[in-house]
Amino acid sequence: MENHEAYLELMRQWREAWMVGSCFSQLHWDLSVLMPRKGGRQRAKQMGLLSEITHHKRSNPQIGDLITACDARVLDAELAANVRKIEYEYKKLRKLSPQLVKTIAIKAGEAEQAWIAARESGNDDAYLRLLTEMIELQREKAACLGWETDGEMWDALADEYEPGCSAKWIEQVFGDMEKRLRELLKNCEKQAAEDDYQLAMPIEEQKHLVRQIADAMGFDFERGRIDESAHPFCTEMGRDDVRLTSRYEVDDCSCGILGAIHELGHALYEQGLRENAWGLPTGLAASFGIHEAMARLWENMVGRGEAFCDWLNDAHGLSGQAWFRQVNRVQAGAIRVDADEVSYNLHVMVRFDLERQLLNGELTMKDLPEAWREMYWEKLGVEITDDREGYLQDIHWACGGFGYFQCYTLGSIYAAQLYAKIRDADDAVRCGDFEQIRAWLNEHVYQYGQQYKADELCERATGSGLDVRCYLDYLEGKFHSK
Repeated sequence: MENHEAYLELMRQWREAWMVGSCFSQLHWDLSVLMPRKGGRQRAKQMGLLSEITHHKRSNPQIGDLITACDARVLDAELAANVRKIEYEYKKLRKLSPQLVKTIAIKAGEAEQAWIAARESGNDDAYLRLLTEMIELQREKAACLGWETDGEMWDALADEYEPGCSAKWIEQVFGDMEKRLRELLKNCEKQAAEDDYQLAMPIEEQKHLVRQIADAMGFDFERGRIDESAHPFCTEMGRDDVRLTSRYEVDDCSCGILGAIHELGHALYEQGLRENAWGLPTGLAASFGIHEAMARLWENMVGRGEAFCDWLNDAHGLSGQAWFRQVNRVQAGAIRVDADEVSYNLHVMVRFDLERQLLNGELTMKDLPEAWREMYWEKLGVEITDDREGYLQDIHWACGGFGYFQCYTLGSIYAAQLYAKIRDADDAVRCGDFEQIRAWLNEHVYQYGQQYKADELCERATGSGLDVRCYLDYLEGKFHSK
């Protein structure tokens, strides 16, 4: 088979597998947004079957033969990147059995429903049991994938979200940050304790405002939609079917609005990927860390910025100064998704430490609630009195997302570096014009997909790979006077 012919057939088969995977995404969206509660057991089996079919298609030995037949040395940069990334994924998938992949998907569907029930009732017995089973499955998965001799089990799982990620590296990143974050948090809280701003707004008004913000940001409603769910998320069934959710509180509209802006950052990335590369690596996000960078950039650098607050005041009658003070109020709390920029990464560090202990067998599920309370008191000085504000607040472990949380911090760091290069956007943002930001991100991030690794993509865009100092300098520059 000639090189070009082999490449075209490889791309055809990989796209076909991606299409099956997109059906899984649609079922998961429905599970979280519309599905009747009692449909959970059947839905889990459906999702398991689709996962198994997708795995068969992507790990088929014919894929390996086609990769071998493709000579990446004679392909251009984009095509060669597709082959390299597919080969990387294929070699990992070959280590996993279809049955294990199917079982994990089924257990994730069941655990997600148990998580919702536990949050509503406060009875977590069923959820703890399912989460214990999920941890065993994740250990089995990690053992199949393997990790470096100087690494640990967590590394094998984290690689799925951020290729090459290791606990040793994340420990270094967090170690460089934690002391300065805790010092800044302590200084900021002294001022925050004197202020108490609340932005009450009826939920229907919040939803209307979110749609206006989404429209201004450039979200294409003919290629996506916004709904409500227990935990905000964004998912894509394709470049032209991108769906996001938020959750709303009557007493504080900043939670729902900032949550929506975060998910809109994800959605704009998905809608901005190259149309002619759909289903291929160069038509997919560079990494989950970069995906979170897009979300954190819009949520924090834009949504919490003075220019955006001025636009809200002028265009929507929402007190810009009250909004600005509320969304930039620094006060450690129990809930990660509602956290301010300074304390946010301490929430991530708690999860990083705990999930490693769970995987390594140093912590059992029955001891997790107490361990969570102890670590929140140690790192954030926050007392957890209700598990719904403790370990039950995140859905990630229920879905099998072990090794994911550090992507939020990596994304925050990348976001600060990227936004520093978007010059003089404030005047446009004050007028509700976000085209300059979108155009810059399209030129430097969106269009490349997975052609470059995350650190390389950041370096090409900003002149530097991941730079913790840049991020800390951004935080201290913004909050030092508080």
